[in-house]
Amino acid sequence: DSGSGPLYICGDCIFYEKGNYSWGVCGLDGTPAEDLAETDLLAVSTEQETVIATNYEGGLFAITSGNTRTELAPAGSSLIGINGIHLYYAIAFEGGMELYRVRLDGLDTVSLGSVTLPSPELGLPSVGSALVRDDGIYFTCGCYGGTGNFFNGGGVYRINFDGGIDTLVDPYGERQVNFPKIYIADTEAGEILYYYCGDGYS
Repeated sequence: DSGSGPLYICGDCIFYEKGNYSWGVCGLDGTPAEDLAETDLLAVSTEQETVIATNYEGGLFAITSGNTRTELAPAGSSLIGINGIHLYYAIAFEGGMELYRVRLDGLDTVSLGSVTLPSPELGLPSVGSALVRDDGIYFTCGCYGGTGNFFNGGGVYRINFDGGIDTLVDPYGERQVNFPKIYIADTEAGEILYYYCGDGYS
């Protein structure tokens, strides 16, 4: 077919990117199943046989390999990550983001709290990068702004699976996060989190 980008394997189907906001679905043997027009796939839960998608209307929804669709989050939501049967997402407000958890079947939406940023004049913040680990989801949150529309003024946070949100890099401190990506290395001394603060990796 005409797939030319990322793909996800979910159940007995392959979801593959065909173009901007356009995905196709076929069986593992290549048999075409359907096209997903005006849809962008963001993540997959192989355990739950579910892909997470968004569209021009901006909400998050789940699609199973049987093409059952379930609304998960309203317009303006940003995906943070998936753990087990739960999806974690954020909704931006001026100066911060509200964090939520919802089951992949659309039930039991729970507010987890919020994070705030020091530069609301830069516009609504965004989730920059997220890593799902055994103890929680690590993510950056900052704003895209300036003449180059660069990510800056952000922090690093962890959503704990047993409850609560930890601030690992304070955006109000001297070393704000100025690049969305983070990395966690497993070493003999323990886990080390790397992030970019503008003048070298910190």
